[in-house]
Amino acid sequence: MAALQWIASRFEKRTGIPCELRIPSHAPEWPPGVPLVAYRTAQEALTNITKHAHATRVQIDLSLAGAA
Repeated sequence: MAALQWIASRFEKRTGIPCELRIPSHAPEWPPGVPLVAYRTAQEALTNITKHAHATRVQIDLSLAGAA
């Protein structure tokens, strides 16, 4: 999760767009692979925001939902 905080902070410094990262306070046990997928997804989303959106703020919400 530190990597998500780092990428959000880096995005904010680079673009000047406020970026809020919301992670559950009760740090769940993430299944294997989930942290990497979360990081790569956030990375791609922030890249797309930089290239294509006219955003004035960004909010990243991370949560874990049960399997269907």
